[in-house]
Amino acid sequence: MLSIQLSRRVRDFLEAIPKKHAGQIARKIQEIATDPDTRPPHPLRGFPGYYRVKSGEYRFIYRIEDGHILLVLIAGKRNDDEIYRDFLKMMK
Repeated sequence: MLSIQLSRRVRDFLEAIPKKHAGQIARKIQEIATDPDTRPPHPLRGFPGYYRVKSGEYRFIYRIEDGHILLVLIAGKRNDDEIYRDFLKMMK
């Protein structure tokens, strides 16, 4: 099982959304940490090693570091491209 690290931004986001939705995202993160090969990850185009996951009406972006840490970098609503714009800013 991978150790989970959430960025401060993700922690703040999860605290701000309804608990039901935060729980869905947390379960999805836990699934990936328990068995990263459970379902094939969706690579983030242009960023090798980064993956995107849909969870209900939300999406999050993560990577696996050193084969033992699941690092969740950013989370946001699925219905707009804000999460990707924010991710690009974060990567600069």
